[in-house]
Amino acid sequence: MQWLNDFKIAIIEEDIKNLKELIFNMPDFENVEDMKNAFSLINEAKTLIEKKQTDIKHDMNKIQKSKKFLAEETKKGSYEFFF
Repeated sequence: MQWLNDFKIAIIEEDIKNLKELIFNMPDFENVEDMKNAFSLINEAKTLIEKKQTDIKHDMNKIQKSKKFLAEETKKGSYEFFF
């Protein structure tokens, strides 16, 4: 089934946008085996999305810490090392 193949490719490429589109356009499955495969792939996609969310939160925390550090250094007047 083409939908399953497209979904597998989207997971491999970590293409969240395409995963979302595929989930919203999920076809009627012809047999139980295809349904089981789809269920398994959707769980894998969920895990991928949760990992991406965790990574983004981690990156945002690093940016906030860097921003705070730079603001404190600017207040101290020690920003001259940039020039």
